[in-house]
Amino acid sequence: MISKFTVKFLRQRFIHVKWLLLFLLAFHFAAYGQEKQITGKVTDASGAPLPGVNVVIKGTQTGVFTDNAGNFTILVKPEDVLVFSSVGFIPEEYQVGSRTVIDVTLEEEVIGMDEVVVIGYGTQKKKLNTGANINIDGEMIKSLNTTSSMDALKGLTPGVSITQNNGVPGAGNKIFIRGIGTIGNFTPLYIVDGVAVGDIDNLSPADIEDIDILKDAASAAIYGSRGANGVILVTTKKGKLNTKPTITYSGYYGWQNIYKRPELLNAQEYVEAMNEANANANMAPFNYERDVPYWDRILSGEWKGTNWFEIIEDKNAPVQSHTFNITGGSERSTYSIGAAYYEQQGVLGKQVNNDYKRINLRLNSEHVLVTTNSGRNLLVLGENLTYTNEKNPTIRTGNIYWNDLHNMLVASPFLPMYADSINDPAYPYHYAIRWNSQESNPVAEMILQSKYNTNNNNTLIGNAYMELQPIRNLIIRSSFGINNWYGSSRQWIPAYNLSDVSKNVNDQVNQSMYSGFTWTSTNTITYSLNLMNK
Repeated sequence: MISKFTVKFLRQRFIHVKWLLLFLLAFHFAAYGQEKQITGKVTDASGAPLPGVNVVIKGTQTGVFTDNAGNFTILVKPEDVLVFSSVGFIPEEYQVGSRTVIDVTLEEEVIGMDEVVVIGYGTQKKKLNTGANINIDGEMIKSLNTTSSMDALKGLTPGVSITQNNGVPGAGNKIFIRGIGTIGNFTPLYIVDGVAVGDIDNLSPADIEDIDILKDAASAAIYGSRGANGVILVTTKKGKLNTKPTITYSGYYGWQNIYKRPELLNAQEYVEAMNEANANANMAPFNYERDVPYWDRILSGEWKGTNWFEIIEDKNAPVQSHTFNITGGSERSTYSIGAAYYEQQGVLGKQVNNDYKRINLRLNSEHVLVTTNSGRNLLVLGENLTYTNEKNPTIRTGNIYWNDLHNMLVASPFLPMYADSINDPAYPYHYAIRWNSQESNPVAEMILQSKYNTNNNNTLIGNAYMELQPIRNLIIRSSFGINNWYGSSRQWIPAYNLSDVSKNVNDQVNQSMYSGFTWTSTNTITYSLNLMNK
């Protein structure tokens, strides 16, 4: 027989256990939804690290790329699924769960080996190509919504290093394929529809059909010394036979902001740093009251000084892209027409022309003029035309003596932005103060040196070709291409007086123009022979 005391004791124990279970269950669900950091490494079947692998949370656009050593770090929830994908490899999915480290091995994708790739003056099936080449599809480039085609290649080209020259919108890129070559530089040879060009930064990503990168020494055998640093072959979009006209539009509009701003000293912090440096050098104390304006406001903390970086920052700087394409073809002709507009406003230098604008126009067509009774295309004519107009930012990005951002970072916070009186020599800006009579207002100098400048650049890439097939599988091809570039720049610098060393007595007007072109003539004979149906 169970006593009342025992029943009461068991009931209390049951209540305690029930609350303990509820607490543990609540803790489990709370922990289940919390983010945690996952690290790992992605390698291929041989154990070599894979850079540029896309690591994305399934069902979202949140993700990261692996670095040059194949490592990655990402914040996820236990219920998330990570998708690992890279060009030429089979995608893999992993449930996060309780893991904190996920190491992945990707297997090469062996399907689609009959895909045709460009190899110099002709094409070849991928399975027959043994060189170290990379092929990137144009649709993948377009989907990344980047400024230029080169920006889209970052992370998609293992073994190829691509870095932007500077942070100004529309700035070009440096690319290393095989390091410094014997011709004294690292610039690869760019070929667009059979025409050699200086770079492809001005091409619209929406105009590209695919890009082939020849990485090994075999490229030098085809193009000679010009291919010593590798070759980048670009094919623009073309139409298809017996296809109805197709009109496509793609566009986006967004905003940009600085991810991490530099932490500059305010006036009070600057005083502490200068006092400490002065004491360490055993020098006499500074006379702030004499040399620094608004010293009483700085001393009381009412005025924090001038933050030059904040003044030139353009928050929510817009970026937009719009592309139109018309493609199609009949039984004997194909055509592809494209137009694109891109505009990106810089996140710094909002007081001057800091935006980049680009217009791209493209026309590709091919026509079968003569056919034989057996259906062989005896004579084919075609052309590829691409025109680009660019208006580049005028903010200064040179060395420390010609760099607006550097001037903002090193200017003291003691110097006010605007003048107190119309009698100020730099009005409406503030003249240099006694603290440093040679230090000019960096924002005023940027405006006066760059605001009234314009840069207008144009590029025309054209290629016309003829193909003759006197007998089946024997193709005689002759093409002539031209790369023409021309443009102008204008500069007006008004008279100003900002400091003892920064002044311009008279207005200055400068104008320059440039023009140049190169031409390419290519003649090839190709005969395809199929033995034993292989």
